[in-house]
Amino acid sequence: MPAEYSLPQFVADLRSITAATADEREILRRIAPLAERLAANPGLPDAPAIHSNVEKGFSFNLLHEEPDRTLAVALLSWLPSGATLPHNHGTWGIVVGLAGAEKNIFWRRLDDGSRAGYAELERVGEMECILGQALVLPSPTIHSVENSTAEPSVSLHIYGKNVYYTGRSQFDIVNKRELPWGVKAS
Repeated sequence: MPAEYSLPQFVADLRSITAATADEREILRRIAPLAERLAANPGLPDAPAIHSNVEKGFSFNLLHEEPDRTLAVALLSWLPSGATLPHNHGTWGIVVGLAGAEKNIFWRRLDDGSRAGYAELERVGEMECILGQALVLPSPTIHSVENSTAEPSVSLHIYGKNVYYTGRSQFDIVNKRELPWGVKAS
């Protein structure tokens, strides 16, 4: 039986892949199957967190990030009825379901982004985060997340940079506003 794929092995592979190419599509193509392989490690949910922050029905447990805040790996746990506003990440991302249900709702920006603080979005689709399968989120993706079940969910998240340091935005679709969503705004 092959040895389990560990977090340190995954981080080494992340470093190697991102050092070899800057092409986001290639990075996502190469990392997605490795993220699925890491997610299959039964000890992953028990990995010690660097920090945890509970807000709006979810916790963000950072497992690894580089000193410059790149190549972040985290476990997110969505509590029952936990949800986010539509948001972007300001970087590429990959999500793999580990337990429970996580619905990703995708949005398209209709305005051109030229008015500060204004954004008009339309819902364009949704996808369940399937257990063990990678959901690839290129950097321009805008999505919201919800757990509409009675059970918590857990998912593995890999980002090109820790999302709390990318200058990402969240969107108030009712009032058509774009708001900062970072360390202080979370």
